[in-house]
Amino acid sequence: MKDDVLDPLGHGWATTPWTDAVIRASEQAKKRNLRTDIAVGPSWPASLPTITPDNDAAAKELVHGRAYLNATNEFSFSGPLPVSFQGPAQGVTNETLISVQAWRINSASKPSDRTLLLDPNTMIDLTSQVMNGNLTWKAPTEGSWILMPFRIRGTGQLPEAGPHTSPPSYVIDHFSPLGAKAITQFWDSKILNTGIQGLGSLFEDSLEFEATTYWTPDFPSEFSQRMGYDIRPLLPSIVREKEKFTIAFSDQEISRRVLNDFWDVLGDLYIKNHIHPMQSWAQTHDITLRVQPYGLQTDAMGAAASLDIAEGKPLISNEAAAFATSAYTTTWERVLRTLNPIFSTGVNQNVLHEFSYKEAPGVEWPGFAAFTPYNGAIRYAESWGPRQPAWRHAGDIAAYLGRVQLFLRRGVAKHDVGFLRQKGYVASGFGASWFSSEGVRMGWSMNFLAPSLLRVPISEVSNRRLASEGPDFGMLAFEGDAFASLAPVLSLDTMRRLLDFAKDGLPVLIVGNWTGIRAYGYGEFPQSPLIAEMFEEMLALPNVVIVPDRATMADGVAKLGVLPAVRHTNSSLLHIRRVDGDLDHFFFVAASATDGVDQDVSIPRRSSQAIPSILDPWSGKTSPIPIYEELQNSRLSFRIQLLPGQTMLVTLAPLDTVVTHAVGSTGQLVISEGG
Repeated sequence: MKDDVLDPLGHGWATTPWTDAVIRASEQAKKRNLRTDIAVGPSWPASLPTITPDNDAAAKELVHGRAYLNATNEFSFSGPLPVSFQGPAQGVTNETLISVQAWRINSASKPSDRTLLLDPNTMIDLTSQVMNGNLTWKAPTEGSWILMPFRIRGTGQLPEAGPHTSPPSYVIDHFSPLGAKAITQFWDSKILNTGIQGLGSLFEDSLEFEATTYWTPDFPSEFSQRMGYDIRPLLPSIVREKEKFTIAFSDQEISRRVLNDFWDVLGDLYIKNHIHPMQSWAQTHDITLRVQPYGLQTDAMGAAASLDIAEGKPLISNEAAAFATSAYTTTWERVLRTLNPIFSTGVNQNVLHEFSYKEAPGVEWPGFAAFTPYNGAIRYAESWGPRQPAWRHAGDIAAYLGRVQLFLRRGVAKHDVGFLRQKGYVASGFGASWFSSEGVRMGWSMNFLAPSLLRVPISEVSNRRLASEGPDFGMLAFEGDAFASLAPVLSLDTMRRLLDFAKDGLPVLIVGNWTGIRAYGYGEFPQSPLIAEMFEEMLALPNVVIVPDRATMADGVAKLGVLPAVRHTNSSLLHIRRVDGDLDHFFFVAASATDGVDQDVSIPRRSSQAIPSILDPWSGKTSPIPIYEELQNSRLSFRIQLLPGQTMLVTLAPLDTVVTHAVGSTGQLVISEGG
């Protein structure tokens, strides 16, 4: 299917035919007791056809130019300021100069290096000397210098796989209130006034922004309010070229600390200026906001905690079975073998990617699928739909997935360990060292914490456990910043919270060499001695253990004397536990393509009258586990036998009466239907 057969003017996003189709779809959904969710824009990221790249509400970037001054040009510059190192996107016509700086290049660096190093504290501010875009200046003769004009301009980013509208849509500024205001005003005036009713949620996809350096016009003032210093004299440490950092200070600690502050403020602006106003507006229309708030090095965990429906609260959604280059070849067996282990992470809403449209311009069998063909090649996922032979089994598969997902939506997920990251964003290979490798194979369950989550109301310690109303962590663990070579850094607020938790009795495991502990950000760096003092106070507590490296984490866990709630010998068995009033739900899976499971498993029970039952997610039938052992009032064990990839759903439910049961036998046990 060719892109040019689309009709953005006649049938594009937010046109009359489009809104008519949404109205009809909503009416049909209501008849079937279904909810209609809809994307906030024509594609992703959120964009509008009513703005241009130069508009105040459009996405912005920070760009810079370069000129080198040394003995060969007599350390002199005269003429127009250097143009921006990267040219503008199509449609971007304006650039606003905000600063002109000269920096001495470190003697160990040269312009051809992959990363150009600058000497700290050598900046000369030349902004006031610029006249009509021209500058005449002679640099000091000590060393070589770089002249850098910094400018703001629109990114000119178009939403994915357009055009969807006529005129074209451009991505809004997600860090300024003007972007959110433009979106909400457009919806009020162009979409919601057409008679559309009964919408459930507005959806925003992941933050896939394209910018040289992410920016918004009010960033300097917002930054100084939060961090207590001016970001402009340190701009070389944050600017990028083609999304890579190519300039840094010779003191790498300065660049590290400034970048940490930069991302923290950017993430805060995203929550304050985009999520909150979008959420407040949606609520006035009885609509919820669902967002995938990840994709940047900002605090995705903190953003998720601010949403009505985050990808992770209370539904953990999975864009399921989006196998690359696998359209027309994906089997249900592959889908199940992939999704079953993922359930153990807490995922409880799988959305198959994607469904084929039967009719579309130029479409051929089995229908139009937006992601395959994609740019002329087979791309992502199966072309699901009734025109595929495998679809005849979709009902059985959907029933199975639905029962498992219902099971995993009951109550609240509980975890043994909260693993703290200094940064709240996610990246590939995102693990918790020993806990997510060896530990998980012996029953340990864990989840990640960002510093922002330590400040939410439920983050309090009771009976030596953290957040008892939520994940109920029995231990908190952390290491150095995994995204900065394990640097031993903490913010002052995080250090205070950790010390308070430890004083309240929470077991704490610290990993790595922390002799050089210092502040996480640049603005707090003078507080490093105080942070180090509080850290030493925490280390002196009996419920705090430090180990030298990841390889010795198991020793630290043993020294703390903390055990997982679910216990078994080393195997591929994974699980997740959820507490639902008096009920305890356990999902088990043999998370291996080759190894099954045949072993005893010990689980906690909160009532001595609780007995275990198995839910068969294929049939929906429930039956008691016929043989189990009462280890004590608070624990019992039973045998789990699973084939590779197979699942088992167990619920512990207390009975009102004392259960009569056998405690031993010399022969085969038989359970009759009469009990």
